[in-house]
Amino acid sequence: MNGRVRWSDRVRYAVDNTFSRGTAPLIVWLAALSLIVVLLAALLLSLTGTAREGEGRLGLVEAAWRSLMRMLDAVTLGGDTGWGFRLIMLAVTLGGVFVISTLIGVLTSGVEGKLEELRKGRSRVVESGHTAILGRNEQVFTIISELAIANENQRRPCIVILGDHDEVDMEDQARQKVGDTGRTCVVCRTGSPMEMANLSIASLNAARSIILLSPDSEDADCEVIKIILAITNHPECRKELYHIVAELRDVRNTEVASVVGRDEVE
Repeated sequence: MNGRVRWSDRVRYAVDNTFSRGTAPLIVWLAALSLIVVLLAALLLSLTGTAREGEGRLGLVEAAWRSLMRMLDAVTLGGDTGWGFRLIMLAVTLGGVFVISTLIGVLTSGVEGKLEELRKGRSRVVESGHTAILGRNEQVFTIISELAIANENQRRPCIVILGDHDEVDMEDQARQKVGDTGRTCVVCRTGSPMEMANLSIASLNAARSIILLSPDSEDADCEVIKIILAITNHPECRKELYHIVAELRDVRNTEVASVVGRDEVE
């Protein structure tokens, strides 16, 4: 293996890292490249005195403005006269075609990536005073209906559901099985409630109450207790006590859940 690193390898490595960082760095690099092309063309026009036939010497600011207009709109190139001025403006226009086409592709990819990210349901919920439902089973639809009725006198009621299902599927099933929820807004997010990193998605610190539903598994009560531990021992947990309602299948596990959740769990 050759340990020698060439200059071209470093440049390629830097470019690869830039492309992997997302849309914003690419837009910054394209803007910087456009500025360099415009300034080089403006300096060339200003220092050499190249201009349209019948026009006087262009200042640096005016030359930069002309170059920018040629970069953004290639149609203006047809009215140029003087071969020296034409060649410089042609180079600027070709650079603009490259930059604009690349920018369109970057923006399109960025929008598609953002839509895909939103579809995954991984964005954080910015709500307060809401009811957070962690987990999902068939009882969730009954709970949503009852909460919608109870929230009729609330100003901006909201129910946040965090479960191991696709966000779009959860929202579609909620609309089909629950129907109209009145003033209550139902927001679904995808993620396992047993992972601390996912708990922040539901904004539990701002929640009025938290409902833990029993999952469809053999160790359902064990998983519910683990979620209680994750909430109460989260590094960013609030100072005020949580109001947690947990669903257990075996009555013998209620004592363990009470010890784990202390005064925060029913």
